[in-house]
Order: sequence, then C-alpha cells, then structure tokens
Amino acid sequence: MKGFVSVVVCTHNRAELLAEALASLVAQTLDPTTYEVIVVDNASTDGTRAVVEGCSSRLPQVRYCLEERLGLSHARNRGWLEARGDYVGYLDDDAKAPPEWLDVALQTIVHGAPAALGGPVVPFHADAKPRWFKDRYELRTRGETARPLCPGEYLSGTNLFFRRAVLEALGGFDPALGVVGRRVAYGEETAMQVRIRAEMPGEIIYYEPRLCVDHLVHAWKKTWRGILLAAWAGGRDSSRVLEDPHTRRSRVRAAVQVVGQSAAIGVQSMRGVFWRDRAIHPYYQNFVYEVVRPRVVILGALYERMRAR
Repeated sequence: MKGFVSVVVCTHNRAELLAEALASLVAQTLDPTTYEVIVVDNASTDGTRAVVEGCSSRLPQVRYCLEERLGLSHARNRGWLEARGDYVGYLDDDAKAPPEWLDVALQTIVHGAPAALGGPVVPFHADAKPRWFKDRYELRTRGETARPLCPGEYLSGTNLFFRRAVLEALGGFDPALGVVGRRVAYGEETAMQVRIRAEMPGEIIYYEPRLCVDHLVHAWKKTWRGILLAAWAGGRDSSRVLEDPHTRRSRVRAAVQVVGQSAAIGVQSMRGVFWRDRAIHPYYQNFVYEVVRPRVVILGALYERMRAR
C-alpha cells in the first residue's frame, strides 16, 4: 500500500519483553492509519499470543501470525510476506522505539526511497549494570551524519527497514543464517545488504542518526562466557557472509592459524590477570572484552574457513 509502513516484530518465548516493544510501537506519533505492526510468533511456548491479542483488541494496527519453522530468518520472511506496506521495518522484540521513530523513517523514505534504511542502536539495562560494563560495547552507530553507507558498512538488524519490493526480488532472508531458538547466530540482515549491493548496484542503503532505538543488554551478554560466545559466533557468521569462499586459504593454513590464535588467547588471558594496565583496563572483564574478544572473533572466522572447505 502506497505511503503505508509495516513493522515486523519477530519473537520467540519473550512475552514480557514483547509487551514493552509493542507498547513503544503503538505510541508512535505517526497516524495509526498509516502503519501496521505484525508480530511473528516463531514457535513460542509462552504467553506470546495472549500478549499480542490483548494489544490488538485495543489497537487494530497490531496483528498476530504464527511461523512454526524455528529460526529468525524464517520469521523475518514470514513478516515481509504478510506485510501490506511499501516498506517493511524490523524491530527486535527486546527493543523499544521512541515515539517519533516511524515518523523519521517515513520522512527518510519520502526523501530518498532507499533500498534499506536504519539508524543507531543504543543499549539499555533491565538489571543492574556491572561496574566494568561500558555501554559503548553494545552501541551500534555510524556517526551523527545522515548519509548513504559506503561498501563495507552495514546497518544493524535490530533497527532496519527494507523496501518490500527489494525483499521480494531477492527472495528474502537466508534461513541458513540467523538465530535459531537459543542458538546464538548472526548475519541474515548483513547478507541481505551484501546482496543488495551486489545485485542492485544502483540502490542506496541509508543511515539516519535520528532513526534510533533502545536495545536491551541481556544478562548473559555481561558475563565472560557470553562475551566470548557472541564473539565466536560473530566471527563465524561474518566469515560466512562477507568472505568469498573461492579466495579462502587452505584448511591446513587455517588450522595453523587456529593454533596460533588459541595460543595468543591463552597468553593474553594470563597477561590480563597479572600484568594488564589497570588504568586502561580497570577490571579483568574490560581486558577480556577489549583485548581477548577480538582474537576470539578471528578464531570463529578461522573455524568457519576450515569447516566450509
């Protein structure tokens, strides 16, 4: 529908968080007749349906649909297939949009009709924030200037709009990528942006700093295990999405690099305990995040290179 925007919220067993995300969407300053909210229930076993139906009974722009195939990409695809708008926005079920979010999105769409658009993702906390945790660890931004993104720059899937015709032309998101249930995985929205650049070279992927959302930092992301798990998965999936498999080096070379990276991680971890600069890394967790984590990202990418050959 011309001038109509669809917002898709994909969710799996997060009824309480979903309620807050929906509350932020129905409080938009945009005229309620110009947008819809589609909640894609991805095989939830909690009270997700009741939350959505309770909301939709009061606000007709909210509707529910069930996607039984587990996986975020399946849910994202079901969302755009259900959408009636020219543009489909994706907001995570653990995110909250400020009241002007859709108004800013529509202004950007009318101004330039990009293939994709998005903006910053700012962290918030539902529990006590550890003293060592720096919000910049979860801040996703491309600066303070509205602009088309350059090759190698990508928008976050937490806060992302696509022209529906683009999703249709490219066949939607790759079900082999993205979160499946509780399995930490990434990359389906980045892969879509890679394909837009490769197959639709005249199209624009646009960053608008006013198009900002708040995103929950889950407790597991504030633990050593969570930091390293996310780093591993990020490296693995970045390799899958961004590297040309035809230019990857041999499995033997990757295996040698795995050994080297693993040894470096061990040495750095010990250095962080005994000899780190406490003015720079006052807590060991800061050292893990800022020094060890990048090597774990590389390790995840090397694993994928070995596995994929």
